[in-house]
Amino acid sequence: MKIYRVENNNGIGPFASLGSIYGTEDEQMYYDMVNAHIGHSRNHISPPYWTVIKKLSFGSQTIEHLAEWFTKDILDILTKHGYAVSVYKVKDVESISSNQIAFKKSNAILVETLPLDALPV
Repeated sequence: MKIYRVENNNGIGPFASLGSIYGTEDEQMYYDMVNAHIGHSRNHISPPYWTVIKKLSFGSQTIEHLAEWFTKDILDILTKHGYAVSVYKVKDVESISSNQIAFKKSNAILVETLPLDALPV
C-alpha cells in the first residue's frame, strides 16, 4: 500500500510541531490551520495517544485525500518552510479511517518525494 504524507525534511508533519515555522510571520496561520482541524468534524484518528505513545505517523491512501487537508495558502506557507509530499510503501498499517492512515515509519519505505504543488487543490 502507498501512503501520501506531508512532512518536512526531518520527517515531521505539519500538525505535529511548528518546526521552522515557529517565530515567523506564518506562525498564526499555522495555528489557525491546526485549530481548524482539531475542531473539525472529520472522521480522523486522535493524534496525541497515537503519535506520542504508539509513535505513529499519519497519511492518506491517495494524493486527492491528502489534498483535502490543506488550502492553497497553507501549502504555500508549508512549501516556504521546506515541506513536501513523501510517498511511503508499507505492508502493514495500524489504523485506517475515511481520511487518514496511521502507520509506523520504521516499517515503511520512502519511495518518492513530490513538491506540494503536486497536490490537486
